[in-house]
Amino acid sequence: MGKILRPVIFLFALIFLFQIVSAIQSYPQGSIVDLKHPVRVNGGIPATALCNVSIYSPHNNTAPFIDFLAMTNNGDYFNYTLDTSQTATKGTYKYDVTCESAGLNDTSSFEFLINLGGTEDIFTNENHRHLFCSWNFIFYFNLFCKKIPIKDNYVSYYDLVLSYRN
Repeated sequence: MGKILRPVIFLFALIFLFQIVSAIQSYPQGSIVDLKHPVRVNGGIPATALCNVSIYSPHNNTAPFIDFLAMTNNGDYFNYTLDTSQTATKGTYKYDVTCESAGLNDTSSFEFLINLGGTEDIFTNENHRHLFCSWNFIFYFNLFCKKIPIKDNYVSYYDLVLSYRN
């Protein structure tokens, strides 16, 4: 049972870990950021679509600092550009893109990261924290989980006392 249980638990944990990994777009602090989103309606590019964006600061997720402003239609995608003063604060920015075309209306939420180097920090994304903790759990589980010996293989305290007296 022990020979089978350990690899099965490891495989389930490994499958779980691959499902929680996700990427977040990262930019350097104080840089110009272009938020680009393709918009499709029934698989085609709508000529009459209008899109707006609301962007929330990393430290205030209740009131957007950019509130429902129009995005530029560039044919294949919609774009909104943030200047250097709008990306001066480090952290994870959340934003909503709302598009409307011929009576259809849809809002999707996204996020991006602003940090010093523009690289993704593994501890800023909640999924990466889960990944780190899961790998630690698997490591320590494999390190400390040994085969549990059967009771008959142990020498009881009573047997030790008798052998010591003889």
